Amino acid sequence: MTRWLALACLLPVGCGSQVDPAPPQTLPDAGQNAPDSQCGDGIVDVDEACDDGDRDDRNACTNACEPARCGDGLIRQDRMEGEADYEACDDGNTNDNDACLSSCRRARCGDGVIGPGEACDDGNNNDQDACLSSCEAARCGDGYVGPDEACDDGNAIETDACRNNCELARCGDGVVGPGEACDDGNDVENDGCFECRRSGCGDALVRGDEECDDGNDRNEDQCLNDCTRARCGDGVVWAGREECDDGNDSNEDACLIDCFPADCGDGNLWQGREACDDGNRRDDDACTSACEPARCGDGFVWHPQEACDDGNQRDGDGCSANCEEEAPARNGDLGTIQFCGYGTGRAPGLGGDRRIGVFNSLNEPRQRHPDHGNWDAFCQANGYLRSNTGAGNAGHDCASVITWWFASGVDQGEGPLGSDDYPPNRGEGGQLLMTCVADAER
Repeated sequence: MTRWLALACLLPVGCGSQVDPAPPQTLPDAGQNAPDSQCGDGIVDVDEACDDGDRDDRNACTNACEPARCGDGLIRQDRMEGEADYEACDDGNTNDNDACLSSCRRARCGDGVIGPGEACDDGNNNDQDACLSSCEAARCGDGYVGPDEACDDGNAIETDACRNNCELARCGDGVVGPGEACDDGNDVENDGCFECRRSGCGDALVRGDEECDDGNDRNEDQCLNDCTRARCGDGVVWAGREECDDGNDSNEDACLIDCFPADCGDGNLWQGREACDDGNRRDDDACTSACEPARCGDGFVWHPQEACDDGNQRDGDGCSANCEEEAPARNGDLGTIQFCGYGTGRAPGLGGDRRIGVFNSLNEPRQRHPDHGNWDAFCQANGYLRSNTGAGNAGHDCASVITWWFASGVDQGEGPLGSDDYPPNRGEGGQLLMTCVADAER
């Protein structure tokens, strides 16, 4: 089609003259030679999809006058993230396995596409499937319980509750795990390990030459750790049954063969600790109750070797340094009452230890003194300060009296009989021992 352009030129008319208008000009059509079109001139020509009149390749219309698209290799800058047609990258290809996806988004772990440095990418955050949220392939030992795993503790310790093959530890797996004493991976009872316990001594089953087996590691009960029965002399103190056990058959050390501690008076000479031990607690024989040999001056009258023993070895005090009574001695006005010997004791109202005379007054044979109405008078007549206390005698002789005169508190002035009980001049009456106290401290 021919387009006509009519141009009218109005010229000033002078002197009545007139100028004719110019003839019309014809523009070429699309098939004719037209002036050169130019991309970027802002005019969308027939051969242009767009023309925004600038030279910016980073907006909706490229410098080739083509609409911008993801995959053209140009990163649009006229869109913000979240807006339509936003591009974070554009590498001009459709390869989703490189750093820029075909959607013009940067590749990242979790986008569902396996990109550079990723072993897998399943597009989720589930760490219990075949692909971890870190885009690493799930494996035994990664610390996540994945498919076909019973456990996964993420360590290389084979002896804890989760084995290195991601199976739960169990008795019989051949690995000694928690709560197991052994694990040989079989069910044989007599090979040293059965049901993950040591078989043999200590497995709580009595077998073979075992006397007992209590299944514990205590050595102080009735079954020792070597599976023999506890006994006195095995060297182990059986709790609640033995006081000691030194494992030998000597009665001369701190522990006797009956597993009781050695003690003075047990009749066994404890070497290095006792000078003697006659098996009693008497002080009037050759071995005192302190397990020391009797001697003159120890305060105990050793019968029949000593006539007296005042606890010292001085002469002139009534008992000589040789433990013989001295003349003139006390006890010179006895009548038929028997003097048994001296001891040491206390008397009410008198401080310190005092020398004590011990006397025997029996009915048969009669032992009396007709001149003294009470025991104070008798004691004073025989050189003492006064009487102390006494007790019933039940017919014993002097040897027995000296052995137990301190019974019932007589030696401490606390005996049941006093000065006026069964006086020495009585006719008939009870039998007793009586003590007299000296006038000075020992």
